[in-house]
Parts: sequence; structure tokens; C-alpha cells
Amino acid sequence: MIILEFIIIIFLLSIIHSIVGIGLLIIGTPILLAYNLSFFSTLEILLPCSLIINLINYIRSNKKEISPTYKKIFLFYCLPFVPLGLIITYFLREIINFKLIIGFLILSLFFLQIIYKKKKVI
Repeated sequence: MIILEFIIIIFLLSIIHSIVGIGLLIIGTPILLAYNLSFFSTLEILLPCSLIINLINYIRSNKKEISPTYKKIFLFYCLPFVPLGLIITYFLREIINFKLIIGFLILSLFFLQIIYKKKKVI
């Protein structure tokens, strides 16, 4: 029964994510952590879903083809740091309270986004 709840949560958050641009990781992480999943299990579930949604949205946008420059930037700057970050968090999981850090980062990003949107409107 809990798997069905996870599927429904991910499906609804995926819809929000594809419309708004955020949602799956920002809202889904605390929800799955509230279900007492570990941080790593949460990332194993949400990261692939988020990457797939972002890739589909990018392909469906006006750009029909991913530019070589974008591929280089993604492969060089983004992709290597995902496993590196997971390795670091795995070895520091007993020392650092990741739930507290994640909560702080999510709230910070939320408030920064609100401030940015207000400045954009002005």
C-alpha cells in the first residue's frame, strides 16, 4: 500500500514539476523523509524521476536539439558532482544531520525564489 502512495505522490509532484519547474525534489524530499526513508533512498527515487522530467521538458521546448555546448557544460560540471556528492554524504551521514541541512536549504531556496520573482515583477 505504501508503494502506491509513493507512486501517487511522485506522479502529482511530477505534474507540478513539469508545469512550474520545481516540485519533485523540493517538495518530494521532505515528504519522503517524513515517511522515514533514508536520505539516500529518497535520492534514489526522486533524482532519476527529476532528471527524466527535465530532459523531456527540455526536448519539448523550442529547442529541438541539445546544443553541443550545453552537453559539454552538463557533462563536465553537473554529472560528476552527483556521484561525488552522494559518496561524500554517504561517508558523513553519521556526523552531519542531513535532515536539518535539507530543511534549511529548502526553506532558503523557497524564500530566494519568492524574492527573485518579486524583483522580476517590479
